[in-house]
Amino acid sequence: RFIAFTELKKMGTNALIPLSKLMDDANPRIKARATWLAGKIFPDPNKFLAAAIKDENPNLRIVALRLARQDDRVNTLEVVSKLVNDSSPQVRRECAVALNGQKSNKAVELWVALANQHDGKDRWYLEALGIAARGNWDACLEGFMKANKKPMTDAAVKDIVWRSRARRTPSLLADILLSGKVSEAESPRFMRAFDFFKNVPEAEKALERLLELE
Repeated sequence: RFIAFTELKKMGTNALIPLSKLMDDANPRIKARATWLAGKIFPDPNKFLAAAIKDENPNLRIVALRLARQDDRVNTLEVVSKLVNDSSPQVRRECAVALNGQKSNKAVELWVALANQHDGKDRWYLEALGIAARGNWDACLEGFMKANKKPMTDAAVKDIVWRSRARRTPSLLADILLSGKVSEAESPRFMRAFDFFKNVPEAEKALERLLELE
């Protein structure tokens, strides 16, 4: 497989015919490998991405996202926009990872759309959201809280607040703990979340609120 990959890559655009055949292969693995290589060696990868984005197999849609992340010729946010409401949580997780390092208003908008689809159970999805918002938590969490219509005690909302690292996070953690709807078994993880906010004034104020009720 490695020899075939390297030899086809050496051929450059002359590999179009054999790769085109492979991209129609019934085996999704073969199809994915051909799409990946085609996107790497042809002048315009967007036409290969367009086909992969629409493929019924979620793994092919994931290939499209990973190609977009690695190729400066592709507008990653446009690719994410087309898949942000994908039926597959695996694809949406990949969308989130693709947002890492993106700090535009559009990126925040897409992150919020992905966060609103968290079910409160998928820890891999939650971590993907965390990776996506790294370095831009203030904007992401603010956008999420403005768009959120669920109560603070909703499992998905609690998860996102727990994973967030925004300046507003400590206050929201305190709100959750003071809601009276957090079980004794669940409380420790929200308290441990304060460990990520050492010497942060907002965290100290939130902890003071909790101490006042002890």
